[in-house]
Amino acid sequence: MIENLEERIGDLFQEKTKYQRKRMKGGFLDRASKPKLYKEYPECEFISLPEPKQRGGEGLWGLIKKRRSFRDFSIYQMPLIHLSQLLWATQGITLRTEMIEFRASPSAGALYPIETYLVVNNVEDIERGI
Repeated sequence: MIENLEERIGDLFQEKTKYQRKRMKGGFLDRASKPKLYKEYPECEFISLPEPKQRGGEGLWGLIKKRRSFRDFSIYQMPLIHLSQLLWATQGITLRTEMIEFRASPSAGALYPIETYLVVNNVEDIERGI
C-alpha cells in the first residue's frame, strides 16, 4: 500500500488540489473581495529593472536540452537585463485585462499564490542580499 502511495503521490496531490469551480464556496471566484494584487514592503528598497525582451531568442526545447546545474559560481556580474528576463520568465505579466493580470506561470483562476524571493550574489547595480 505505501509503495503504491509513494508511486502515485504526485498524481494524488494534483487531483486533491486542482481548481474545480463546483468545489469552491459559492461556486465561483469572488473577485470583489480578493486580496491585494501585490504584497507591499514599504521598508524595502525598490529596484527598477529594465524591460525584459519578450520575443526572439532560442526556443524553449533547445534551452531545456542544454540546461545544466552548476555549483561553481561565476566571478562575472550578471547584467541587470538578464535578471529582469529571468524574473519575467517566472512571474512576468503576459497580459493585462481590467480585472486580471495573467502571468508566465500558470495558476488556477489567475490567483497566483506564488511569491518570488531573490538571493542576489553578483548582479550589476544591486547589493548582495535577499
